[in-house]
Amino acid sequence: MQYLDFDLEIGPGHGRTYPVAVLRSPAGEAHGTLHFPFDATKLNEHLDQVQTALVSSGPARRRAAQAVQDFGQRLFEALFTSDIRSCYDVSQREAARQDDRGLRIKLRVQAPELAALPWEFLYDARAGEYLCRSRQTPLVRYLELPQSIQPLQVKPPLRILGMVASPSDQPALDIQREQGRIGEALKDLEADGLVELTWLAGQTWRDLQRAMRAGPWHVFHFIGHGGFDPSSEEGVLALANEQGSTALMTATQMGQLLSDHRSLRLALLNACEGAQGSKRDLFSSTAATLARRGIPAVLAMQYEISDRAAIECTRSFYEALADSLPVDAAVSEARKAVSLSIANTLEWATPVLYMRAPDGALFDVEQPKVSQPEPVQKPQAPAAVQAAPSSELGKVLCTYSGHDNQVWHLGWSPDGARMASVQRLDNLIHVWDTDVGAHLFTYEGHTDSVSSVAWSPDGTRIASASWDGTVQIWEAESGKLLRTYSGHQGHVFAAVWSPDGKRIASSAQDDMVHIWGAASGGLITSWPGKAPLAWSPDGKSLVCRNADATARVYNAANGEALSAQDFPDEFYALAWSPDENLIALAGEGGTIHIWQPAGGGHRSFAESEDVVMALAWSADSKRLASGGYDGFVHIWDAHSLEKLFTYSGHEADTVITDLAWSSDGKRIASASWDQTVQIWQAE
Repeated sequence: MQYLDFDLEIGPGHGRTYPVAVLRSPAGEAHGTLHFPFDATKLNEHLDQVQTALVSSGPARRRAAQAVQDFGQRLFEALFTSDIRSCYDVSQREAARQDDRGLRIKLRVQAPELAALPWEFLYDARAGEYLCRSRQTPLVRYLELPQSIQPLQVKPPLRILGMVASPSDQPALDIQREQGRIGEALKDLEADGLVELTWLAGQTWRDLQRAMRAGPWHVFHFIGHGGFDPSSEEGVLALANEQGSTALMTATQMGQLLSDHRSLRLALLNACEGAQGSKRDLFSSTAATLARRGIPAVLAMQYEISDRAAIECTRSFYEALADSLPVDAAVSEARKAVSLSIANTLEWATPVLYMRAPDGALFDVEQPKVSQPEPVQKPQAPAAVQAAPSSELGKVLCTYSGHDNQVWHLGWSPDGARMASVQRLDNLIHVWDTDVGAHLFTYEGHTDSVSSVAWSPDGTRIASASWDGTVQIWEAESGKLLRTYSGHQGHVFAAVWSPDGKRIASSAQDDMVHIWGAASGGLITSWPGKAPLAWSPDGKSLVCRNADATARVYNAANGEALSAQDFPDEFYALAWSPDENLIALAGEGGTIHIWQPAGGGHRSFAESEDVVMALAWSADSKRLASGGYDGFVHIWDAHSLEKLFTYSGHEADTVITDLAWSSDGKRIASASWDQTVQIWQAE
């Protein structure tokens, strides 16, 4: 795709009136006036509706999305008036006539109070489309500066330096998950030799300075906390000091670190408020400052972005860059991918592109000469899945589709008739029938996202853990809130019942494991440890991840450490077999480890090349189920470690986040990023 430029400038105004000029376009120049259609109160209402549309679900999101579309339409009609609109329409026709080129809209906002508005929502009602969502009309925040920018000749791979900063006094980031989702987005490109991702082993500015000397780097990808300091009227990023606490780095300082690296052509900031600036200074946001300091393109996020949207955005964006597309066309491809993969979302408007390369060309990537290119194939399920018609193994018995976001965790009732499940960015607990997938109840009481849910062994109560810092106990039949435990500091990630139903173990952001009396809510004991957690079948011990990433078994009565095992990979899932003999662990690297805590024996086998997120034993301890970033459910023989079956039914390129086996061993449930829970025939 090649582009013609439509340079549109909004000048400084008086009151709510601003001069608008087309500086250059295929149809020449034009002048007009923008009469801003909103007063301060109405503008804040519309901006609140944008936030609501991004974070809400169901009818609330649909209503807010319609309001956002109306907001974008009014912005478009106020900006594209009279001669400006005529010039735009003629320019579009001329671009289409010239070998079907696109029309790049370079938006230059000289009025600081308008620069921070989400112009990405400009909506042309005549075409029924948001401008920037089409590759034909990419929208960029253009900064014209004296330095000339030429495409950098690059022989693959594009080298990406990734940095995750999570200071100890900031809200904790799940570093493994953040790195995992970028790795998931880029794995095919890395396999093809098109990109190379290197993670910075540190969080300080000195670590970054050393890494920049070890280049060359073509892209800097930052994940962390950001903000805008109204006192200095400058964007900031939260790096760490040598002690691990916050060391704020201003955008100017970050620009000093990055701009001297001549091969660096792009900075991608996945940090809150990376695109927010002052109403009095055009160059005050982190993104604009980095662009002014000499980085040809900066892609920043103006709102928080979900995991699924981030993966789709990152994958499509880097893939388009590796295909030598201009950076604004690559952003349009990323917007389209997010819009197509997530129904009714507005997250495609979250990225904001600041660009100073006139034609958007950052790289001239040398294309490999391959005589007979072979397409990358997604792993196919083994032949056991395509069983003879008489076999029911692997058959999907029930699909629950009542979620509208990634399903994080699930809990199966002991009688197998009901399932409790929770989803990302949702403070609700969903309870539904496992035979037909009918929704039964919704429990509402948490004030932040629910991270895990578990049924008591007698089936009368449900325990839930939440980012609001509490564990709550519910009456399963009525949904009545019975008790709240509030002893943790920060997000609570897991809550699991003891086999006798008398205690609950929980772990949280404070890196502590607590054992509670289920009836009294009293704290029995605690020790340093992290999720995941699993009780021994006799209820005497608990296994968890230790601070040094080892697995350790503790006496649940007094917190005494009993045994430990080091593993080569970071693990995110563990399960204790019902016969008490084995503990299964898995995570990075796709390897499953089988540990015998009593004797210290240890075996391992490769599940796949992807991250494993979930493990579950059958009731007879003869089979082990696993799932993760490859999107399949695998069933293994626990003795021989041979794969018995692979169940393939979730959407392509999804992630299996949790697994649960029915108590009779005849069914297995899988939760997924594709917003569904599947129940499979296992016997």
